[in-house]
Parts: sequence; structure tokens; C-alpha cells
Amino acid sequence: MFLLEFLKRAVPADDQVTRSFIDQMVSALIERYVTLSAKGGEHQEDSWLDEETKRKFEANADQSMLSHQLNGLFPSLRLMYVLELEDLRTFSDIERRVYILSYLMHDVDKMKQGLRRILTRDRAAIDAAKTMITDELKQCEVQQFFPEFAAYMEDITFLVVNTQQVWGTNLTTFLWRFELAEARLSLLRRFCTYSDQIAYAVTSPATILEASGLKTILADLGKDELVFSYHQLREVRWSTFSPKEGNVKASGLTCSSQMAWCTLLASRCI
Repeated sequence: MFLLEFLKRAVPADDQVTRSFIDQMVSALIERYVTLSAKGGEHQEDSWLDEETKRKFEANADQSMLSHQLNGLFPSLRLMYVLELEDLRTFSDIERRVYILSYLMHDVDKMKQGLRRILTRDRAAIDAAKTMITDELKQCEVQQFFPEFAAYMEDITFLVVNTQQVWGTNLTTFLWRFELAEARLSLLRRFCTYSDQIAYAVTSPATILEASGLKTILADLGKDELVFSYHQLREVRWSTFSPKEGNVKASGLTCSSQMAWCTLLASRCI
């Protein structure tokens, strides 16, 4: 499939988690989410939404759920790669996989008709949310990508609920039974939020410089060592982040298309 090969050409050969995600899950995501609305359009017709929410959806420029998923995932996966290359942070393969599955499901309320929000205020609600998200992930060939995913469903559910910074969040952790350390979950939550904001707010490369929330998150994740810059052609649009100064080992470069933001280049300067 062209899209799979296109995405893999954009990913470094040693980024095995991202490459296995492309091979093992993207085809199922295309089949399941390419016609599902993510941010506008058809949601104005959803009978379970209140009128104010319907008006907000109607005013939004729409994109498919698939586009929203891929547009958010690839810049963050590229950022993880660059942070490791620059010796700023490290991530385990499990953490990468947990992040990917969490961001994929962060709009599960839109995937399930009639679901207004995910409730996690008590153990029964947490278990119900885990079951619902698990069922959705199983439709996306998750077992091939991450055979041990069930052991991390509590972590994934927590990140799904808390990708947003305000709406529907539940950051109280005492009822949860995590596998990952809470500090690592907090870091992965920042990546989920970063992904969601890039996929939603960055409609052209130039807007990355106006996105104050994204710049704040990048400064946090990059320990104040990375900045956004961009380069834009008439038909192909690019955004990049790179170290502020000194020797540049790598920069992240993304291309905006109707299907996805995807990593296209890692540059190295001496």
C-alpha cells in the first residue's frame, strides 16, 4: 500500500517501534477511521450532544479521525527520536507503544456513538473504561503491535482520559493501578497533549510559531533546548524543530498533507 511505504520511508531505519506500528496497525486504522469525523462536520448531527457543542463542531474545519491520529502521532514520535539523539531524554519501547495506543484512543468518545465522555471517578468506572478502550484497540490489530498491551491498559486509559488539559480530565491517581511510574506517565501525557494540539491547531507550517501552548510543551519536553522553525513551499508544507544553538545532530521535519503529518527528513549539521 502506498501510504504504508510512504510513511516507512519517512521513519529512520532504527526506529523499530514506529516502523512496526506502520506495518501492524495502520492498515486497520485506515479501514476503521478514514471516514469517521474527528473535529467537525457530521458531529453537528449527533443527537446526544447539546446545542452549544453542536455549534462548536459545526464551526470547526473537519478532518478524518485517521488524519487526526496520524497527524498527531508522527511529529511526537519524531520528537522522541530527536530527544534521544540529542541526549535529552530516553524512552523505552514499552513507553513508546503505550503513548501510541493512548493517543490513538484519545477521541474514543467520538468513535463510540452516544458516548459523551469517559468516566473514571471510581474503580467500577475505570474498569468499564478499560474494557471499552480494550475492545476498540482489538479492532485495530493491537495484539500484533503490542502483545503485552493488556498489562498496560490502566496506564493507557489514564492517558486517554487526560490527553485534554481541562475537559473531562481526571488526574487523581490514587484509584489507579499503573504499571509505569507516575512520573513517566506524566511525561507521556505531555506527548499526547502535544500530538492533539499539533493535529488540531497547526493548519499550516507558519502557525506553529503562533501556537504558544505548543511552544511551552516543546520547551518542557526538550528541556528548553529545542525550538520550532518552518520552511514552506507553494505545494509542499514543512515544519521543523531543531536545537537552539551549538552543533545540530538532528532536526524533526514534517510534511502536511490531507492524510497525515509525517516525518520526512532527519538532517545532520556539523
